[in-house]
Amino acid sequence: MGACSHSARGTSSLISDASAIRGTVTLSTRHVEFFQGIDFAALNAPITEIAFLRLRNDAPREQIEALEQALRTGVEEAEGSHPPSIQGRVKEFPNDLAVFVGWDSREAHAANAAKLTLEFLQLLGATVASHTLQFSELNRIM
Repeated sequence: MGACSHSARGTSSLISDASAIRGTVTLSTRHVEFFQGIDFAALNAPITEIAFLRLRNDAPREQIEALEQALRTGVEEAEGSHPPSIQGRVKEFPNDLAVFVGWDSREAHAANAAKLTLEFLQLLGATVASHTLQFSELNRIM
């Protein structure tokens, strides 16, 4: 189970789930500098999607901003979401965009993912080199 701590300056530490690798346990901490003030709806939802998007080195700034806006709009319009999403850059990895989205359930996320438009998928593919995605019940921790 992940944990999130935050400060008034809009920086947060996300401690990822422990995972067994060759018999050892590893934890990683990522400090996220949020773009705007934090609305806790996403973190207080029954399920929180935590995505780290590694942006392509050659992605133009305008394209990255278009993706950020598309993510915000998509969450606001998605059935079963708890808008707004929380977005920010990972201090340790400046090319990583962190996105936190609140959902009623994993099924609500999957149902909305099945409805993604070709235009959004093309923007995502042109902007993101790789990603990690996990779900957590942060409302039980906070």
